[in-house]
Amino acid sequence: MNILKEYYFSKKIDLCPSTIHGFGQFANQVIDQGEVVLTAGGFLASINELKVYAENQIISWIFVPNIDCVLITPCGERMNASGLNHSCFPNLVFNFPDWKTSRIIRSGEELTIDYSSMGYVPKGVQLFSHCLCGEKNCRNIVFT
Repeated sequence: MNILKEYYFSKKIDLCPSTIHGFGQFANQVIDQGEVVLTAGGFLASINELKVYAENQIISWIFVPNIDCVLITPCGERMNASGLNHSCFPNLVFNFPDWKTSRIIRSGEELTIDYSSMGYVPKGVQLFSHCLCGEKNCRNIVFT
């Protein structure tokens, strides 16, 4: 098990009610292009280790691009409610373990990611859901 650096949430974002889904992260001031607004924390584990953790506790996890392991966030950590909602035209990009702005973000704007670009899903696993982003050219489906 490899411990990663601590969680980081920019002081320029706040968790607020979202029109996309539940709660979302919103800019409380202008955020420049390329700024890190959130860094995931937790530990890396293999897919087999994930199964053991999942059987014994509720966890949040993120697939890590291009390697056969996942980032596990322990139950109760803030990452479980990170509030990064999906958009087919997101304003954040994921560069493990950071989420960075892809353009200047206006104060009051919701920060979004494209769930389908989050990384790697093991062979045989398919994740699909209906998209709620409301963008003009929405794909209508979230997939990985």
